[in-house]
Amino acid sequence: MLSRRAGREGFTLIELLLVLMIIGILAGIGIGSYRVVIVNACKVTLRHDLQNFVKAQEAYTTDHARYLGAAGDFIRWGRPPSGTLAVPDFSFVPSDGVRAEIISGDGQDYRGTPPFIATVKHAKIKIYYEYDFAVSKTTERQE
Repeated sequence: MLSRRAGREGFTLIELLLVLMIIGILAGIGIGSYRVVIVNACKVTLRHDLQNFVKAQEAYTTDHARYLGAAGDFIRWGRPPSGTLAVPDFSFVPSDGVRAEIISGDGQDYRGTPPFIATVKHAKIKIYYEYDFAVSKTTERQE
């Protein structure tokens, strides 16, 4: 007895559609998981860079009796880093894709009004971290 496919080569349209559907489902799962991994990696990078930024500000304060910068000053990743906070005495270098910015206050009067607050943002995600130097508090925010 001969099978229905005897003498024919290739696949039917239904078989091809079924394979494409399975590949699409697997790709959708993979892409979703990939995005979660990217967001989590960026958040870890931001927290790490914020800690290093705060430590660099504390070291700068020890040497100069004030924090570096005022509202609007920033440092952005690059080789070398760029921005108004990219000065030789400041020992902070942001990771790839990261920008640290002073959003409130002045380094001369960091406990004054408005409070001295900095943020770190990553180019790949819409989550950022904010640090208030007066109360040593970190807050996660969404753009």
